[in-house]
Formats: sequence, structure tokens, C-alpha cells
Amino acid sequence: MTDRPPLRILDITRLVARADGGPLTGIDRVERAYLKGLIAAHAPFYLASRAALGWLLIDGADARKVLGWIDNVASLPTPGLAGRILSGPRRTPALEAALREIAVARLRPGALPGWLKRRAEGKGSWISVGHMNLADRTLRNARKAGLQTAVMLHDAIPLDHPNWSATGATERFAAALEGAASQADVIFCPSQSAARRLALHMQPEGKVLVAPLGVECAEADAALIPASFRPEHASFVCLGTIEPRKNIGLLLNVWTQLQAHLPAASVPHLHLVGRRGWGSDALLGHLARSSLHGRYIFQHTGLPDAAVAAMLVKSRALLAPSRAEGFGFPPAEAAAMGVPVIATDLSVTQEVIGHYATYLPPDDPQAWVEAILPLSAPGNRRAPLALPDWTEHFNLVFNHI
Repeated sequence: MTDRPPLRILDITRLVARADGGPLTGIDRVERAYLKGLIAAHAPFYLASRAALGWLLIDGADARKVLGWIDNVASLPTPGLAGRILSGPRRTPALEAALREIAVARLRPGALPGWLKRRAEGKGSWISVGHMNLADRTLRNARKAGLQTAVMLHDAIPLDHPNWSATGATERFAAALEGAASQADVIFCPSQSAARRLALHMQPEGKVLVAPLGVECAEADAALIPASFRPEHASFVCLGTIEPRKNIGLLLNVWTQLQAHLPAASVPHLHLVGRRGWGSDALLGHLARSSLHGRYIFQHTGLPDAAVAAMLVKSRALLAPSRAEGFGFPPAEAAAMGVPVIATDLSVTQEVIGHYATYLPPDDPQAWVEAILPLSAPGNRRAPLALPDWTEHFNLVFNHI
């Protein structure tokens, strides 16, 4: 009788639900990295996605196809009538219909533990890194099938700062946290800072392992840079979903001061790169009415990673005024590229990139003006900072599950 290797099941519900919704958020990117990591590992695995009627299970042999669809929803085949009916309420019905066509199992929720038990034979792990399906019976069902349950909790922001979260997000996250604390065998956190914050809200009983995320920069393609980004002009980039905790209003105040005190030709440009998030309407409405918009401040959504990387490389610095993060990919990626970073003084940013950044208060526009002005001149590149990659992350994680 052959000794079968442990089977891994990766929950990709978040990626499927958010496909075609604009640039990936940090948590989205982590789930995508796990999908790529399992593909590269050449070990047996399945993908699981919560669907309209239950669960879809996809063999790892089809994972590259799934990744291609997630990265390029336009490449999806047109769903047939049955697919449109079953997936109609979903935001990405074509993706769910395509997954249904290649699924090796289409299960009602109650049938999941039996299928897992038969397929994994009690050896393997259920991996959830997207903050999804934690508050229901999913983890309990996986454990019932004999699988180890591994969950990543990225931060405690909805509990620490409910005013920076959408309506109902705090309650949903509290339920997810309770589910993870009671049903996860191991809980990964991307930083010591996140682990400390989460420990204030749950009793993980020694389950928590800090596993720094991988930092890998996309290959820059200058041909994809939008026309409004002028490399010859002093330009700064702020990267991330536009939402209240990102503190973009600080930068609008900074640029108002720069406009008031500098000759028009000397005012640097600010490029906001990221999707519109919760609570951004008032801020973006104010920006749209401002004389800064389209002249000194430019907004970009839906840019490919290669374009964003090229903009970062040609910028004077990355600006990261966020008030709270669990890890913070943009400062880490900028540091890995040798791009100067001006950031709010968050413990997690200090943990990830140390003294590389210039740290400032989140509510002192004048301090930011004084830090930005010297960097407006060319020639401020830094030596790239060596940071852990995804291989190091997975070596740590898969030694524990």
C-alpha cells in the first residue's frame, strides 16, 4: 500500500469573489501567492471555492487555468444558460460557471466533510488565508474530515478601529475571529505587530505563528505607464485601496500647501494608485472639485502590476500615510526596489523595513511637506532592502502544516 502524501486544500473563495473588481488588495494578493505557491510545490492539492449552491472543488492539475482566469477575467469562456442561471447572483458569474465546468466535485455544504474524508483519508490540511468562511461550519467540517486547519489572520483593524470599517464589518470580523480561535489548529500572522493586536481580542492558546509575507516586485514595464505620469517631473506615488484608514486626506492637505507656496512648475505630482474602497466617496468628491485634480494630483485604477512597478521605479518616493496596517506591502515593495519611503510611524512598518523609511506623524501635514521637498530633487535612490520572499514564507508555513 503506497504512502500517499498529505493533501492540501486551499480556499480561494476570496479571489473568486473579488475577480474583476479592480486591483488586488493585500489580502487578495496573499491568497493569490498561496495559489501560485501550491502550483510550484508539485504536491497534490485541491482548490475550494464557496459557490452559489455550496462548494466547488477543483483539482490542482487545473490550478494554472484557474489562476489565468483570475488574472484575466476577459479570457473566460462565455457561460451557457445553466451557468448563467446558477451563477447569476454572483459578481463574477462567468468565473463561477467556468469553475463549475472543471470542478471534480460540486457539493452542498453538508456534503463537504464526507468528500474531504474520502479524498484526503485523514491526512492533509485545509488552508484559509483570505478571511473568508471562518465564522460558519467550514473549519469544523474540515476538522471532522481529519484535516489540520490553518488560517491566516492579517490584522485586527475592524476591531481596533471600527470607525474605519464598513457597516457590519466589525461584527463579521469578530465572528470570524471566534471561528478561527476555536476551530483553527494553527493561526499564521504576517507580523509580530498583527499578532500582538489579535492577542488582545482572542485567546489563541499557543496556536499563533508569525510568518512574514513574501516581498517580490513585479517586473517594471515603462511602456504601460499612463500618460499623466511624467517621469521627468518630480512625482510621488501613494499605492493602495482608497479608504479612510489610508489617510489620503493628509496628502491632499500637503499638496494644497505645496501649491500655495511653490511656483506652479515646481509643484511635484502625486499619483494615487488603487481601487476605490469603502468610505472614499467624500474624499474623492472633494478631490474631483479641487484645482489640484488633474493638474498636480492624479488617480489611477486598474493598472497592471508592471505599470505600477514602473511608476514606483521612476518616482521620487512612495508615500504611505496609512493609520493602520497588518503588514503593508507598498512600503516593503518600494524598499525592495530602492525607492525612498515616507511613512507614518506604524510599529508594523518599523518591523518590516526598519530604518529604511522616513517616519512621520499621521496628522502633521507640515512635517510631510518638509520631508517631501528635499526628495523632489533627483538622485535620492537608495540601496534596495533585502526582504524575505515567498519561498522563505512557504518554507516556514509548510513546515507547520
